[in-house]
Amino acid sequence: MSLAAPKPRSWELGRATPKDEGILRGAIFRERMNPLFIDSKNFFVARSSNQVIGCGQIRPIGDSCFELASLAVDDVNRGQGIGAAIVSELVTDALSAGKSDIFLLTLQRTAPFYERLGFSICAKGRNDIPIGLQLEAAIGSVVAALVAQDSLVVMKFDKTETAV
Repeated sequence: MSLAAPKPRSWELGRATPKDEGILRGAIFRERMNPLFIDSKNFFVARSSNQVIGCGQIRPIGDSCFELASLAVDDVNRGQGIGAAIVSELVTDALSAGKSDIFLLTLQRTAPFYERLGFSICAKGRNDIPIGLQLEAAIGSVVAALVAQDSLVVMKFDKTETAV
């Protein structure tokens, strides 16, 4: 049995620009995610033929934490490792800025994706979750139940678990 050569990557990762903001908002709207706190300077994007095909942001929350948010990949481009590559880039960016506490909010059904990338579900009532994120999670839980018929979970990056 011989292994097939890996397919060449047909996309590139880079920082978003202010010109991308409308595209970012559209992607977040299509995925029914929180449209607040969109600032292109916090985003990395995947591009193919100069078109944005995936995005994600890492934004500061408080003095010592970041929130990984707004991860979206076009339906036709899923399954190519784009989302995982964006998460890796965002986590690396946060860690290089000296922020080791990285949280995210996601639907319960998408938690396994993030677990493979080094995130763990936070137990309810943990005292290290920033208050702003707790409030966002409380409101988001209602929206997730109504819109996605799913529950919302808070996750935290465990830098001891996974090397990014």
